Amino acid sequence: VYKMSYIKKSNTIEKVYKNIETSVSTQLGSSSYVNIEGSSASYEPHENAQYIVYEFIFVSHSNSSVNHNLFLALTYDTGGSETVQEYLGITDGNNDGHYALKAKFLVPTYSGSRNWKLKFRTSQGANWYPRLHEDEDVNVFYPTLLIYSIT
Repeated sequence: VYKMSYIKKSNTIEKVYKNIETSVSTQLGSSSYVNIEGSSASYEPHENAQYIVYEFIFVSHSNSSVNHNLFLALTYDTGGSETVQEYLGITDGNNDGHYALKAKFLVPTYSGSRNWKLKFRTSQGANWYPRLHEDEDVNVFYPTLLIYSIT
């Protein structure tokens, strides 16, 4: 008989920022990075934070009836120049369905406040460009932003 033991690590979620942006319009992607509406927020971590989680939930579909690639860049600035924290690629968004996508980033803690935002682009041609914040029936979906500290 084998016995196993586990160490329970108790992390806590602190200083939660949440927003559902209800004033977005459809965004058509291109081959250049552009800001994603509803993804911007200023955030200062909890004083005991080990990590920050940035989570953005949104809807996307293709400008035509084919799959598409979304390339995301999580960026921040501290009142000066913009810095890319991390890149993420998401594939899909065919024109025949509703695609709720989640971009989730684990960021090492930092001091002071940072202005966060997400940018997107695609590598395909104009017929494949993604459309954000709407489905194929032109229903608008509000993006949700969640940022919190893990202590």
